[in-house]
Amino acid sequence: MAKYKNFPDPVIQHIYSLADRVNEDAMELEEMKLIDPKSFGKVATSITNAFLKETTFQNPFQGTEAEETFHILSKLIESYILGDTTGSPFVQLSLMIGLVESGNEPYLYLTDALADSIVTGITRDQGIDIDDYAESDAEESSKDLHAKISDIGWLMDNDQYEEALDILNTDFFLSIDEHNKGTFSLYDVCPLLNNRAFCLFQIGRYEDALKYADELVKDYPNYDLGWYTRAEILEALGRFKDGVESMDKAIQLDRSQDKIAYRKSLLEKIK
Repeated sequence: MAKYKNFPDPVIQHIYSLADRVNEDAMELEEMKLIDPKSFGKVATSITNAFLKETTFQNPFQGTEAEETFHILSKLIESYILGDTTGSPFVQLSLMIGLVESGNEPYLYLTDALADSIVTGITRDQGIDIDDYAESDAEESSKDLHAKISDIGWLMDNDQYEEALDILNTDFFLSIDEHNKGTFSLYDVCPLLNNRAFCLFQIGRYEDALKYADELVKDYPNYDLGWYTRAEILEALGRFKDGVESMDKAIQLDRSQDKIAYRKSLLEKIK
């Protein structure tokens, strides 16, 4: 990532310097045992939720050495959301945060992605062509891929699951599933597999959905949303006990209240 880091503009350089600072500070704070990927992710989620609910972000690290780090992160996330044009910034942000929080991606993964998106928005609004400064053709392919994932996210947000599935079932996405190892990041692959399983679940194709969910948790056992989706599919199939076991895995990775509540609802169906 950090796609346009070499572009000679002071504003753009400043944005990337802020992203670099958050990444470097986070690594130092982790060495000091003040934070870890899980707590970093939870704060990033709190920042996102505060913006979504139009409330003030309450920094849980206020008064500590981590206070300024999360203050800068909050500004980056706010700028990312305000500059988004995909229509689904919260979906993409949640996916990125989740991968960092679970330890599947480093802090740099989120900070660079935020900076890239902010810079893309700034240069677009100002009519500046910075494609010549892109790091590689592979980055361009990744950008195109993420744009398509954003389209899928928008369709799913609007309950258009069959339309989203049509995109997911194109040769482009099927080839990514088959040849992704070492080529695409977990940010690309995990949502693709999870979204396909979830779309199939939503249109009532439970057995097909379970096939993809099983594949996801087998290949990427640290992706908590995969275990959650799998539990929902198992519930639809009447396999409540298996659903509880799947939620146990999800909760081990992310002990959020919604996951705990859903596990409890599954337990009640077993009794």
